[in-house]
Amino acid sequence: QKTMLVSLIIAFTEAIKKISSATPILLLDELFVHLDNTRKNYLLDYVINNCMQSFITTTDLKNIEHNKDQLEIIKLKVNGYDTN
Repeated sequence: QKTMLVSLIIAFTEAIKKISSATPILLLDELFVHLDNTRKNYLLDYVINNCMQSFITTTDLKNIEHNKDQLEIIKLKVNGYDTN
């Protein structure tokens, strides 16, 4: 179900780009916990290669290690504790 939802989000994003001059901003909140490694890699490749502003939240960085040099990673601290 999560994979189908991601597919719909990507299709909607592509439709917006084709029918308007606007470039959408993609926000994916803690989505990686619901995807296997293959789908995570496809999603990251899509985000990296489609030149749109994207924000992805995750509590686990280990599954995006191979794309680390292409991403801007911002680590947040809450009450003095690292969230990673």
